[in-house]
Amino acid sequence: MALGITAALTGNAIASADPEKFVDFVAFFGGVAGYFLIAERYPLRVRDILTFVGIALGAGILIHVVGAPGVQGEFDLIPFVGENWRVIIRSPHFTGRSGLFLLFASLLFSREKGWRLWYVVLLGLSLYLIVFSGSRSSVAAALAILGLWYLKPVQQLVMRSWVVGALIPILAGLTMYLAPVLVFQSLTAEGFLGTLLQISPQQEDVTSGRLLTWLYHLDLFMNNFWTGAPVSAVVETGENIPLELRGSNESFFTKVLATQGVFGFLFYSLFLYLSVFSLKKKVYTSYILSVVFVVVTSSAGIYGSTYSLYSILGYWLYFSLISRSNK
Repeated sequence: MALGITAALTGNAIASADPEKFVDFVAFFGGVAGYFLIAERYPLRVRDILTFVGIALGAGILIHVVGAPGVQGEFDLIPFVGENWRVIIRSPHFTGRSGLFLLFASLLFSREKGWRLWYVVLLGLSLYLIVFSGSRSSVAAALAILGLWYLKPVQQLVMRSWVVGALIPILAGLTMYLAPVLVFQSLTAEGFLGTLLQISPQQEDVTSGRLLTWLYHLDLFMNNFWTGAPVSAVVETGENIPLELRGSNESFFTKVLATQGVFGFLFYSLFLYLSVFSLKKKVYTSYILSVVFVVVTSSAGIYGSTYSLYSILGYWLYFSLISRSNK
């Protein structure tokens, strides 16, 4: 299977005379395979998540305090005092991802040792960072984690049928694309909720540019169905970025269709494979993480890159959960 995917994407890069497509393929699939090999030898423990996130948050605070040149970011740990009532360390998404992994760690701790005061505090801290970060994709991912974790009928249904298990990440991804169009463009709210979700009447619609990006990507896909458009057509570069390109790096699933053509579905298949693979190994916790990958990547593109801070932790943790279950 791996050889088949390699041959297909290599042939596509040659046919379209665009070596960057092959580089994207190697970086994505090779990165995921690399974390699989690393996790087999050096699986992460739950406490390692805390160390990883602690260093990341600590570095973000230190960068702000020191004022490193060339670094732009915001820092505020107290809600209702900072800009837009948020808790921000470097960026909303960075803070939200930190909270997501702390949330996941607290649930893993509770499963292993039962609920203790320390784990409750950790859960509270994680929700604090997620909610007040203002990252809507992180809030959606947190709801997915809690729903899949505590709704036992859903867990039983998923573990009985891999078809249902494969359908959930598909629906989750579609929801993340449809929600901005069907909900946030028509829904407004005043006060804290409106500011937090960026849907107050006074705020600019943050989804309009993203919708234009998706339509632009799909248009490129239809016009370059087999080989895809040149990578340069969908990469955000320079200072004067056209409106239809401003969300390209946040729209991984439409971006790969635009650049890879029909072969972009092979990238989709990896996310689906991770969910089915978890069910095959009967590791429900890694399945939950695979759904989170889809939710977050749909609106932030983070797990479309295998070398960013929290994509490293995510893939490494996913395969570590699989590896630990086999021992």
